[in-house]
This record gives sequence, structure tokens and C-alpha cells, in this order.
Amino acid sequence: MHLATDTVRPRDADAALQALGSEHPMVRAEERVRRLRAQAGAVGAILALGGAGLLAGVRDLAPLVLAAAIVLAPLAAGLCLALIARRDAALDLVAAGRDGLPLPAVRRMRARLSDPRRARALARSLRSLRREARRSWHGLLPPLWSPSVIREVDEELERIAQLLETQPSVRLVACAEQLLGGGGSPLYGGDPLRLREELRRIRFVA
Repeated sequence: MHLATDTVRPRDADAALQALGSEHPMVRAEERVRRLRAQAGAVGAILALGGAGLLAGVRDLAPLVLAAAIVLAPLAAGLCLALIARRDAALDLVAAGRDGLPLPAVRRMRARLSDPRRARALARSLRSLRREARRSWHGLLPPLWSPSVIREVDEELERIAQLLETQPSVRLVACAEQLLGGGGSPLYGGDPLRLREELRRIRFVA
């Protein structure tokens, strides 16, 4: 799929970020990714050079190598979190119908969601959820979702699954992914009215 290999001119990407505003989650995530990558790269270079020196017999570099390794660990963890935040922000933009923004993260997300296999996988997940909600729960731990709430919107969930199989627009797939994986998704709450309203909104964007 050619979308994954689209090139984005830095000027276009900067313009898109400026259009979003400095407080937009995508802008903040991009800035964190850039900063942490630069810091991790610098510390990684020190670690590599120090390691090479140790292999060459320069024992005095051992404290430097240890310090660099200690500093690199939280930088790497922070970078992973920043990448996740950027991915979530890209998903939000696609779900909002802004997948045309010339940002690499948005284009990668659009390419991933454009794959028909992703839409089919989400449809299967919705149907699996419906089946589980109809069964009596005998597990040691309760599910993250309320079976009674899911049963109340069973028909709406099936309609979303059918749309994912027959009319899988990128925006619909993004909304379905938010529904199933979003931390604040009403799918995992106890309010059937709020969940039904969200399902209607998803159907509207299909």
C-alpha cells in the first residue's frame, strides 16, 4: 500500500503542527518524541564509545559507561510512552476526519487502518464481545465491561460489525478501534445510554 511510503516535506509537517496549535496532544507528543530521541541518541553514543573504550582496555571508562546506561534506561522508557501518546493522537485525528494532515504519524495510522484485515479483526472482536456478554460469567475476575450493558446494545454492536465488513471507511475503523481500545471508552463503563449514543455517532461517520 503506497500510503505507508508517502514522503512528507518538513515544511508541510511544520505547517500542519502549527495549524493544530501548540497545546494539541499531537504537537506535544511530537515535541517529546523529538527531544527524547535526541537525548537518547546522545547518551547512546556515549555508551557506545565508552563500551568500545572498555573493550580496548581503558578501564577508567567503566564509571562513564555505567552512568550512561543508568541515564539511558528512563530516557528509553519515556520515549516509548511518547511514541504511544503520538500514536493515540494520530488515531484521534483520523477518527475526527483529519487523516489528510501531512504528518508522518497520521499517514502511518491511516495506512494501518486502511488495511481491510484491520476492519475485519475489529468486526470479529465486536462479535466476540457480544457472545461473551450472553454467557454466564464464571471467571475468577470480572470482565472489564458490564455484560448487562453490552447485551442492551447488542443490535447496535452487530450493525457496527457489519459496517466494518461492508463499508470500512478509514474513519469508521478508527472510531471502532477507539471504542474497543480507548481508556475512556463507554464500552467499559456502566452507562448503556452513553454507550448507545457513542455507537450511533460511530454509525453516523460510516
